[in-house]
Amino acid sequence: MAERKTCYASIVVDPSSPFSYSKMEIPLSYQCHNCGITGYKLWREYNTFLDYQTLLCAKCAAEDQEKDVCDIDAQGRHSSDYGHGVRERADQIGWYIPAVPSEENDTFWGYSSVPQAGCEWWYNLPTLPFWILARYAARQIGASLREHRSRSASL
Repeated sequence: MAERKTCYASIVVDPSSPFSYSKMEIPLSYQCHNCGITGYKLWREYNTFLDYQTLLCAKCAAEDQEKDVCDIDAQGRHSSDYGHGVRERADQIGWYIPAVPSEENDTFWGYSSVPQAGCEWWYNLPTLPFWILARYAARQIGASLREHRSRSASL
């Protein structure tokens, strides 16, 4: 796993800067702790005290959790294996869950407690910059070609 970095609450939330879901505003403090990207969906560590919370973009969360999210979509969902051979689309990346701040910008909603307006706000944020999505798509196409060639060779 990637080296863990601690990001303190004064960086991930700022109660002096509330924002509005309906206006699609993005708090200034809403940025990836590793790469610094802003304006995109972020994920946060599940069940972690705010004082030790880290916000990561999809790329950095996937690297931290050693997960493949090359098929992540505009909703922030990707294929995920839940351990019983079942592949489903999920918006969680390992132990990271969607980071949806309260409109007061003083905390983050629990995964199952996010109000509908907060869900819509998060789902409407772009997932990743185009150049990163293009790199993921190229990798996914390459993996599909290798799998097809492997199957063809075994026939």
